[in-house]
Amino acid sequence: NSDFNSPSSLDVPLTDPTVEAPVPGAIESAALAQAGASHPSDAPILLRRYDSYRDAQRAVDYLSDHEFPVERTAIAARNLSFVERVIGRLTAGKAAMQGALGGAAFGFFLSLMLGIFIVNPQGWVTFVASSTALGSLFGGLLALVGFLASGGERDFQSVGAMTAESYDVMVDPAYREKAEMLVNGMSAA
Repeated sequence: NSDFNSPSSLDVPLTDPTVEAPVPGAIESAALAQAGASHPSDAPILLRRYDSYRDAQRAVDYLSDHEFPVERTAIAARNLSFVERVIGRLTAGKAAMQGALGGAAFGFFLSLMLGIFIVNPQGWVTFVASSTALGSLFGGLLALVGFLASGGERDFQSVGAMTAESYDVMVDPAYREKAEMLVNGMSAA
């Protein structure tokens, strides 16, 4: 019987006894190895925490400018979240206009690439103009059909971005003192 709730399907063990369970710490060790650390004590440690990526980047750049081996550093984003900022209402007309503009750009650039084979200058201009117009027409129609097919579930435009609560500049333990000294000098400057 292939029914999921049948007694025969419930008698199947959920784990395979021939597969070994992961060793405690194996996941952490694999992550450290991927980061270039061979032992947990080699794992990068916190040098400074910054409120913005720009500040963390500036700190690593400062270390680089002072000939610190920046390949021994990392910038880690903490508490990532996705923020979608709504920038306006989307109507059928706006959707069609944006599609038309995208289609016109596509038609224009495609005609420029294919137009190199046209010898007659007047024929070339006609080809580019008609390709741009057709691209605009089809782009506008496709965008309008797509908008109408959504059934009004997304009548707005937005811009999305990943943000983090803070950014940690991490450094290999063997280089911590030198990095600390340089970053302290950056703060004083």
